[in-house]
Amino acid sequence: MDKTDFVKQLATLESLTDWEDGDAVLEALDTARREIYIQYRTGKMNAEEFRALNVLASCLEHRAIDSMMDKWDEESEAERM
Repeated sequence: MDKTDFVKQLATLESLTDWEDGDAVLEALDTARREIYIQYRTGKMNAEEFRALNVLASCLEHRAIDSMMDKWDEESEAERM
């Protein structure tokens, strides 16, 4: 994979850290992961780059889910009051 392509994929994933909408992050991650997989399968990305981007995507996914769960807890708590 051209380093420029790797940097573009990395920037795409990194940009998701600023998003507030967990559902939108999960949807964007799904799209990004598909693109990363295609680039790996077509030989445009080596295994190390593929693994690195997938680890980052997994971390972002967990962060988005945690954020969504925190919001649900807050909403649930507010409804009880």
